[in-house]
Amino acid sequence: MPARSLRQLAEKLNLSHATVSAALRGASGVKPSTRLKVLAAAAEHGYKANPLASALMGELRRSQGGVFRGALAFLEIGPGTAENAGLGREYDKAIAGAALRRAEELGFKGEMLIVNSKGLEPRRLGEVLDARGIKGVLLLPGAERVIFDYIDWSRLAGICTDCGARGPRLGAVCPDYYQAVAVAMDNLHDLGYARPGVVLAAGADAGVSRRWAAAYLASGDARPASGVLMAGRRDEAKFRAWFEDGGYDVVLAQDPIVREWMGSTGASVPGTHGFCLLNVGEGAAEGAGVDLQAAAIGTRAVDLLTGMILRNESGLASAPVTTLVPAVWRAGLTVRGAGAVVAA
Repeated sequence: MPARSLRQLAEKLNLSHATVSAALRGASGVKPSTRLKVLAAAAEHGYKANPLASALMGELRRSQGGVFRGALAFLEIGPGTAENAGLGREYDKAIAGAALRRAEELGFKGEMLIVNSKGLEPRRLGEVLDARGIKGVLLLPGAERVIFDYIDWSRLAGICTDCGARGPRLGAVCPDYYQAVAVAMDNLHDLGYARPGVVLAAGADAGVSRRWAAAYLASGDARPASGVLMAGRRDEAKFRAWFEDGGYDVVLAQDPIVREWMGSTGASVPGTHGFCLLNVGEGAAEGAGVDLQAAAIGTRAVDLLTGMILRNESGLASAPVTTLVPAVWRAGLTVRGAGAVVAA
């Protein structure tokens, strides 16, 4: 039977708890033969030290009762590391802010690390995490696709905050992208819009397993694939041709710049056309759209991450679980009327 605790391991070896603990720490004063015996038994019986318990006892030994705070790293991709990396920067900040607050409430210290910024390259992540005593890693949106393979997950707990197209390799807390578009389409339909079109950042839909476009195509009557435009920030001409050819009366988009492009065609928002953001912040007073609830995502992600650490869980799960946070409709001045809220 595996030794689940240090005390059980000590009983199996017929040694004192203190001797086994000192041997596992590599402390001086323990005979080399005894230390080898303890290490061999630990491997044989499947004993795995709890990193929080070990760190706590170490801290108590050093400070004689000082307050312990576990260390978490929140990893963000710096500007220019990935396509459209800056588009959701405020959203990322909202997730990180809520995560930092929740970590502090739970007695953990959270550290923001921006990869490929100020010299922190992906290949250096392992040594940085080790040097700072990090036990848990929260990957902000987009980070999983860039840095996953640079991290040795065998000694770390990890949670993502988006849904990778290659399937989950870590547990994740992310928006329900499909439900977000469905909620927006329902509200826009109730406001009288009949011909919606969607503009997505290039690569963004593929990054979430095409959930944005799938919800649009499945809503109402069968919608043509041409109603979804993939466009970067330099694609205004491409947008103009699509918009004028499609005759859309409302546009759903991730990037506020699309509203400016609509104006350049002569469209008036909300006079002749509506505009709906697919990621409005909770405090957004003007633009209508869906709030992906970044704060709830950050809070829940830290709850799961710290729970994993307390349970001594690390490495890649055989069946990672994704928690979907529902989006909420926010009425605003970029659509006609006040708009009734459709339940999420």
